[in-house]
Amino acid sequence: MDLILVRHGECGTSSTDDMLTARGEWQAQRIGQSLANEPVTALLSSPLLRALGTASIIAQRLGNCQVEVWTELREGFDGSHRGCGSLELRRHFPLAVLPPTIAPDGWEHGGDTQESMFERCRQILHALRQRFKPTDTIVVVTHGGMLTYLFHVLLQVSPRTPSWFEINYAALNRVRLVPDEQQKAYLPLYPRMAVEILSINDISHLS
Repeated sequence: MDLILVRHGECGTSSTDDMLTARGEWQAQRIGQSLANEPVTALLSSPLLRALGTASIIAQRLGNCQVEVWTELREGFDGSHRGCGSLELRRHFPLAVLPPTIAPDGWEHGGDTQESMFERCRQILHALRQRFKPTDTIVVVTHGGMLTYLFHVLLQVSPRTPSWFEINYAALNRVRLVPDEQQKAYLPLYPRMAVEILSINDISHLS
């Protein structure tokens, strides 16, 4: 399974749930152009405005495909926050398919911890493996902090020795989840590996 992990485009900084700036919309257009010839099976997104705005523009470039919203892909926050409700989200993003956990008048999120972020990422990867086939290509639009946690889980980086993955706005990160039967080993130095990192923080499409 090929995962194209996308950080949202540039956004404002006045709140935890900002819309894209004009530059952020341009960045999302460039992402869409760069993915236009990819065999994309599904487009997933965080429900936060900057991510869903990015995903919706990408969806238009991919032929008005649906944007499947996963609340698990939201950014992590230690405080308590209320996201936009389904009525407002559908008005701004008609291609979005929203989960029932997003009520018409809003939804609560936040109160995250390091432990809960790691667990959320494990659940996301498990859901991807359960839902999609090894031959699928999935585009996932999420956030910088969430991408750092996802890379920790993908690479099995210990929480005791954390690293920060610097991911620019609108960057593409390509990861391949290799099925057991396709894993190759080059013993004795290189055992069988289930994850291939193809690129991190690629912004060449913004040139």
